[in-house]
Amino acid sequence: MRLRFVHGWGFDASLWDDVRAALDGVSASIVDLGYFGDPVEPAQESGPFIAIGHSLGVLHLLADISPACTGLV
Repeated sequence: MRLRFVHGWGFDASLWDDVRAALDGVSASIVDLGYFGDPVEPAQESGPFIAIGHSLGVLHLLADISPACTGLV
């Protein structure tokens, strides 16, 4: 199962570095909302994924939830 991570307000994508390291080998994409640089929104891949959000990142996910999203943490 693929994972998609979104950080909250006042953070950047590096928030997820330790989590991703612990999940070595798991397919994951990281959204950077651009609070400290250019935003990065990875291309939508086909197939199901689980969305993982931190704080405002959850609202970002809910604002445009994909039908391929099978769960939200």
